[in-house]
Amino acid sequence: MNFQRPQFTIQVNGGDGESGDTVYPWRDASAPKHQHGLNGQAARQPGVGGPAGFLSVELTPSSLWPGGIHVEGIGSWQGESWEVETDHDLFLSAQGGHGGDGGVGENGQDGGRGRNGEDATRYSEATNGHGGKNGGSGGYGSSGANGGNGGTIEVTVAEEHMNLLVAVAWAINGGNGGSRGAHGRGGRGGPGGNGGAGCTWTVDTSITRFVDDGRGNLVPETRLETDWVSKSAGWAGSSGYDGSQPSDPLFDGAPGQNGIISFFILRRDGAREQYHGCYDLRVSGFEIVDENEDGINEPGEHIFVENIQVHNTGVMPSPSLTRIPLGMLPSEWLDGSIPQDGVLLPTSIPPGGVYEARGSMKAFIKQEPGLRQTPNNPLVVNETVDIIAIMPGVNRPLNNFTIQSAVVIQFPLQLLPPLYLRTVAIGDEFSVQWKVRNVSRKAYGTACNPNRLCGTRLHKVGQFDFKTPMDNDESFKYIEIIEPGCEAVFSEALYVDNSAEPFSRGNMCLEIFLAEPGDDPSKFSQISSSMPGVRWIAKFDLDLQISPLYKHNPDASFLLLANTGTPGSLVRELVAYIQGTLFLGVDVYNISISGNLMDMNTNESVLRGYVGKTVIILANPMDYFGQHGRFTYEFIDPWLATKLLKAGTSILLLGLGDISHLTQHWAKMVAIPEFPIDLSGTDGSFHGASVDSLLDKLGKMNIASAESLDIKSHTVTVKKSMFKSFKSSANTSGEKLAKRLSKTYPYQSYAVATDYTNASKTNPARVIVREGLSSSVKVLASSIPCQVEVTYLPGAFEYLIAATLPFEQRLAMLWTGASSTETSTGAMGDQISSSSSSVLRLPEKVLRLLALSLKYDLLQETSNFCSKAPLRDPASKLDVKVLLPLLTKLFSCAKGLRADSKGTPESQESLTSIVIWLLAEANPKFLSKASGRKRIVKDYIKANMSSIISQNPTSSFDNILKQQLPQVLKTTKQIGSASSDQPPVVSATLSDISAAVGTSNQYAIFHDIGRLMNKSCPTFFWAEQEHLRALSTYSTFMQRIAADEARSAGMISNVIMGSVTPLTPPGSNTQS
Repeated sequence: MNFQRPQFTIQVNGGDGESGDTVYPWRDASAPKHQHGLNGQAARQPGVGGPAGFLSVELTPSSLWPGGIHVEGIGSWQGESWEVETDHDLFLSAQGGHGGDGGVGENGQDGGRGRNGEDATRYSEATNGHGGKNGGSGGYGSSGANGGNGGTIEVTVAEEHMNLLVAVAWAINGGNGGSRGAHGRGGRGGPGGNGGAGCTWTVDTSITRFVDDGRGNLVPETRLETDWVSKSAGWAGSSGYDGSQPSDPLFDGAPGQNGIISFFILRRDGAREQYHGCYDLRVSGFEIVDENEDGINEPGEHIFVENIQVHNTGVMPSPSLTRIPLGMLPSEWLDGSIPQDGVLLPTSIPPGGVYEARGSMKAFIKQEPGLRQTPNNPLVVNETVDIIAIMPGVNRPLNNFTIQSAVVIQFPLQLLPPLYLRTVAIGDEFSVQWKVRNVSRKAYGTACNPNRLCGTRLHKVGQFDFKTPMDNDESFKYIEIIEPGCEAVFSEALYVDNSAEPFSRGNMCLEIFLAEPGDDPSKFSQISSSMPGVRWIAKFDLDLQISPLYKHNPDASFLLLANTGTPGSLVRELVAYIQGTLFLGVDVYNISISGNLMDMNTNESVLRGYVGKTVIILANPMDYFGQHGRFTYEFIDPWLATKLLKAGTSILLLGLGDISHLTQHWAKMVAIPEFPIDLSGTDGSFHGASVDSLLDKLGKMNIASAESLDIKSHTVTVKKSMFKSFKSSANTSGEKLAKRLSKTYPYQSYAVATDYTNASKTNPARVIVREGLSSSVKVLASSIPCQVEVTYLPGAFEYLIAATLPFEQRLAMLWTGASSTETSTGAMGDQISSSSSSVLRLPEKVLRLLALSLKYDLLQETSNFCSKAPLRDPASKLDVKVLLPLLTKLFSCAKGLRADSKGTPESQESLTSIVIWLLAEANPKFLSKASGRKRIVKDYIKANMSSIISQNPTSSFDNILKQQLPQVLKTTKQIGSASSDQPPVVSATLSDISAAVGTSNQYAIFHDIGRLMNKSCPTFFWAEQEHLRALSTYSTFMQRIAADEARSAGMISNVIMGSVTPLTPPGSNTQS
């Protein structure tokens, strides 16, 4: 370490030489016309550096400044004296002057322009331009000058004052040589003069000839002919020659020679010794030993620095009459200011000698200043030990004396992360298991000699109890003995009472305690402790969720998928809204109880029990058995999700923070499923048909309304082309078929691939058509966070829950203004209805949300249909049930509802408004490509609106239509002029939804993932490599699910009582 202190300087330096830089008089960059450029002037020669002088002084302690130095001139410096203040160093300088830098020669002047040529006349030719004038030569630069030599310094000091030399620094180096200059650049040659201009003129010539006048007589006829005569321009003159640049080499100046430093030591015996340098003491090594010799540097104990080796790397022996004491620099964790026994360096260490300082130094390792900011992590601090030496008399530390040695500060015992479940079920008996590791070289425990009290404490808060009753809700485990490098293993059994509140939270605090290493109370930790002389050295806060067990209710309309990170208040608000406001049933499944989505009673996915219903996924990041940042949807088989969506199941994701993570991975596999091919045809698939036949049959299947878990794959045989291979023929046919499918059935997605592996003349290649999802699938998501406790349910959640009910059910609830339900047990174990069959009136807000959800779905479908109209539109040949499944459901369901009841006036008003908005979207525009499709929608609505309009449908509806339709068209026109990625009718509906849920930002309500899936994954052709890549992606995804489920099952079996034998008996400890 080099300690920087202020310096008092005495110098006899040589002067620096002058630079060769030259100031040249101003002149034009180019010479005047018709003149050569001037040559550049040469730079002047620089001055050499001056030599340093001679300095001779004698050093004695200052009588004015304690620890200062008195400097007395001797020899030619006799009579001069100086005083160096306390904490200042003496700097003696005899440095040679620096040589001056070489100069840069002046650039030559550019040559002037040449004379122009003479212009042409009728009587003379144009002349060429004269050559440009030459540029001037560049001036000579100069080399750098040499540096001056260093001088001579003599320092005389008495033997008893050798300690003063630690504060002396010197410099005797020669001056630096000057940098070389540069020659001037030659001037550029001047441009040549312009050639003379050419000229043009006309010459008239009379031509007479004899011609017949028609009577047989020759008569003269004269006519005038004009000729153009020109003379060409002259050539431009050539440019002048560039001036030359000097080629003589230039050099940097040579540095001056170093001077001489001499120290004269006046020994007490009269001897006078000369040295050309000073002593330089440095630590070459030392050892650090902890106080209790367990190999651990523990807070509250001392460390000792021993076997300190000191090396004299200088050319002079160290002071013979001064004993230099050693010390330790204080640091954040080490206190070196405690009283030391006194470690002194040996005297008169010869140059190159290595000696050991007798004795040892100690430092106290400070206690932790307060509670650790990261209590779940053990204390591990990297610290350094710095040894310093202070020279007596001048009280200055020796420069470069110390070397740093790293020490690790930690405790001898470590509490390892415990094994426990973040979620337990009501009625579960479970255990918490943990280990204590001895990382030291000594045994610890109450049975050791000497003994140190150590152990753990488990404290709990919440609606669960110790299986063995404990005082103050805490369990102590004491360690009798734990050998070096071994672990003590513990476990504690607990249980959740059947009366525990569902989705309540519990907490456990696991701590490890260790007695202080010493017996001096003044050195004990200042952190409060309930056990005197004992410290809490590490702890883990264990958060626990108490969840009800899953029970399937066949009448439930919703399945709520919760996880360990789900706040209990959110679950209770969701269940209360569904049961107490919508009067519908809801089941709750917590993936963190079992680690999978399997129903233990059926050994199938729990999702299979909710076909055609709504699955609500709480998509907050969760801790999945120790893996942070996992999501519940990552444990749903994408193929199963595809089948559920096709069968009319809705998926709602709440608290989805990262939309791109969902859409680019899981949702992409759902939209483009990879599944086995059934060639038997028993599932209703078509095989061996022609392309036209397949397209016709697909149009009659009405895939969008087929509520079945079956997803079919069809095949078309491909004939091999004469000049193509089976592969090329199949790929060409597949690409063409994908384009036709996309054009003919834009509402439905297909994945087209080929199979030519075993193709032959008798076994033709095939094109495989896999069914995907229709445009009407319902996958909605909200980005409103759901990992924090709530006091009320966000309005957007209320809308989304209502919006994901089946279309027919929403329409029936709006029509009647009520919800009909059967008595059943709710998700939290309560009764959601007190009668066997009752009609429960829905709040006005719910009816408003139901109407808006129907309006959004119908307008989204209609606007999507009316926006896609190819030149040859196949829509006119297809059934409206296939083209517009939701619109046909609206009128068919309304017709059935009218047979039972007339509906409420409010429902009539809401449905009438929806029909008017549909007609506004179907209003044909002049020269619009979608006019044909809009006409289909308009004609179908007018033909079926009697099923909705109840009283005098023609006159009353026409009046309402005349009043409201112009205003709706005006609104959509205004919205259409603004930039939006939604059709105007849909954008207006989103604004109404925003107002209904209490937000001004329509984009913050929800994300229509189903629409994004259909938009980003339309019908396409699957090339071979893409198909294999999709297979690999799906296989990797399912393998990860299997590995996660296996790991969680193993963890559950170790923790939940009664599954398998626990890892170790409670309270035991083992050696490993």
